[in-house]
Amino acid sequence: MSTSWHDFLFAAMDKTGLMTVDKPPLSLWIQALSARIFGYHPLSVLVPQALMGVAAAGLMYDLTRRRFGRPAGFVAGIALATTPVIVGVSRHNNPDELLVLCSVAALWCLLRALDTGRTRWLVWCGSRSGWGSRRRWASR
Repeated sequence: MSTSWHDFLFAAMDKTGLMTVDKPPLSLWIQALSARIFGYHPLSVLVPQALMGVAAAGLMYDLTRRRFGRPAGFVAGIALATTPVIVGVSRHNNPDELLVLCSVAALWCLLRALDTGRTRWLVWCGSRSGWGSRRRWASR
């Protein structure tokens, strides 16, 4: 995927572009773009996963801080960042970390919509939750 735009677009995992994966391609696209920019190396594939974990913990901190204060936000962010499942998922190149990030981002957008009363946050909430739910429906 990092060497051919055709393989990138169709999420093909082989040189001929014949075999594709059965997962939504967004997380694979992020990894392929990272490998294309920084060269193929284990870190160029794993760093985006770790950054998604950091972003999810940051969003968790912010959404909890808005409702319950800074100490609760800190505890929530640390709890998400140190949960063994999240630590394990953030260390491997699978699409689950993007699912966690999209789920936390959808909840963050929902709470922003409730706070501000604006429709655009609900639209963003729906788009974030839609990215996360595609994997669930594709695996059935």
